[in-house]
Amino acid sequence: MNIRDNQNNSLLSDGPPMPEMCEALLSPRDVDALFQDLASCTSILSVQEKGSETGCAEDTVLTLATAQQRLLSHSVRAVQIRYRYDNHDWSDTLIHLPDGIRLVRCQHPE
Repeated sequence: MNIRDNQNNSLLSDGPPMPEMCEALLSPRDVDALFQDLASCTSILSVQEKGSETGCAEDTVLTLATAQQRLLSHSVRAVQIRYRYDNHDWSDTLIHLPDGIRLVRCQHPE
């Protein structure tokens, strides 16, 4: 899995600095590995899904296993997982694209 670092170290004039962000294009096999890592190495805070391009994210409480199944079966357009790892809060957003699943990872400031 190749992750491209898109970190922007400049300060915004109207707020705090942008959080560190990375992105990658994942295969279904990569998604399986990611979900295994999330289940075994992190503390999950929330899991949300987005069903359609124009719809809002659902407030339903999902398990990682359900989110993974729904993402890989194309039942949802996107999934966002918020979790705690290495004393930091993170979010992984997975979005269906024609050539794979885009992962956008963001470390949230304290």
